[in-house]
Amino acid sequence: MPSTEKALLKKRSLLVAGVLLAIGAPRANGAARVREIGFEDRVAAETAIEKIYYDHQIGTTRSFHQAVPRQVLENWVRLYLGQSAALRVSWNTPIGGQALQNEMNRIARDTRFSERLREVYAALGNDAFVVQECLARRTLADRWARSLFAFDRRIHGAARREAEALQQRLSDDGTLLGSADPRRRVVELSRVATPAGSASIRALAPERLDGTTVRRDLDSEGYERLRAMAPARVGEAGPAVEGGDRYVIRAVLAE
Repeated sequence: MPSTEKALLKKRSLLVAGVLLAIGAPRANGAARVREIGFEDRVAAETAIEKIYYDHQIGTTRSFHQAVPRQVLENWVRLYLGQSAALRVSWNTPIGGQALQNEMNRIARDTRFSERLREVYAALGNDAFVVQECLARRTLADRWARSLFAFDRRIHGAARREAEALQQRLSDDGTLLGSADPRRRVVELSRVATPAGSASIRALAPERLDGTTVRRDLDSEGYERLRAMAPARVGEAGPAVEGGDRYVIRAVLAE
């Protein structure tokens, strides 16, 4: 079953430089003071965390400071601070103390290396506030910011309009589905029998047939799952579906 996907221009990368200015905004008069962590302290905490991870890597030949320069650590801190500011300013979704605690609970629950997490706590002085601010904030800010950015129609309105216009053209003239386009991608799906007792083959990497076509061999479950994502009729253009970084229009060329 050959199918085609027209992936539109990728959405813009998440930029945080513009909202970094909001981090230093003064408090309103009379606002209660809360505990804060300065930039240098955050970089020191980032260094301690990353060094623990690096020391547990196998086969490293360079020292930690050679492999992870200070500038890289500073950039990581600026990134999660910028994402936090973007969440607060652009999406009215500030990261509060309860959210940070919930994130730490998730990290503790899901980690496969509880001893390593204890090392992180010890390196940060077993200070729960510092751990939340310098470990939980960076993972939570990244996840929330990427999710909100990916589906913000204010930012991606032009890409959505382009996707909808393309979908309309393809619906009006089905012959365009076979036309050359740098955004066009053809995937040939084949359903193959899976011997009893063998592992599923749904995760096998696709085989590239040429510059624009790839082939995937799938078991029945994997085939039906992907087939259900495309229109039922051959030659019909599906709707413009919003993904994490693009809009996709699916169509079945032959079956």
